[in-house]
Amino acid sequence: MRAVAVLSLVLALSSGMAWGGAEAAPLEHCVKAEAAYQAGDHTLEIEYYTRCIDDEGPASATRAIAHNNRGVAHLAAGDPDSAIADYEKALSLDSAYAMAYANRGMAQLAKGNFVQSLRDYDTALDFDPAYAPAYTNRCWLFGFMGYGEAALEDCDESLRLRPDDSFTLDARAFAFWLLEDQENARQDLQLAQRLDPSRPIWYERFAEFERIFSVGYPYATAAVQSADRQAEADQATALQAPSGSTARPH
Repeated sequence: MRAVAVLSLVLALSSGMAWGGAEAAPLEHCVKAEAAYQAGDHTLEIEYYTRCIDDEGPASATRAIAHNNRGVAHLAAGDPDSAIADYEKALSLDSAYAMAYANRGMAQLAKGNFVQSLRDYDTALDFDPAYAPAYTNRCWLFGFMGYGEAALEDCDESLRLRPDDSFTLDARAFAFWLLEDQENARQDLQLAQRLDPSRPIWYERFAEFERIFSVGYPYATAAVQSADRQAEADQATALQAPSGSTARPH
């Protein structure tokens, strides 16, 4: 999940808004970071956000967004520890930044830290009860913990706020699958695939769900005893969540 204010910076600079020399250069670094994000070059994106953050020009609100967005890039590059450090810096600049809390929750999930992840999603929703991505991510978390009913409730709320979101439909399908409601799971996956044809077809996704809870797998049903035990799960398994579940402003 990325912060929308970066796009505002792009539009402001491109429209010829009068920025002072000390402020214009670091903002241009933010603009270049956004262009790198659009190109899918996370290494270059991190480099430009670092320049933007290290310069003196941007206000604290812009710095918080830049840290959040750099955190998303770090997580996409497979570095959840650096992502968490950026989210914590963003929160030090804006303690009510719901998106940064939800993103830190996703990074904690990537590390298998389920208790911390749940705490961050809860906090994000305390600050913004209408923040749909946090419900979707918490839906996945509850699913990984084996709590199908709680997962379904969160995904339903997310879809109420943001109907026809393919990521949430995918997550809700997992909740239905856990509850042994394969028909509704299949319908959600078919709709998600129609909305986003890059998604796997339903029976391929069912096979992925099965792998998550297969014998000997870190999320096997026998291992789903408590959040504390889940916190010991390995990072690679936690990253089975959908790739678009982290947010940044755009």
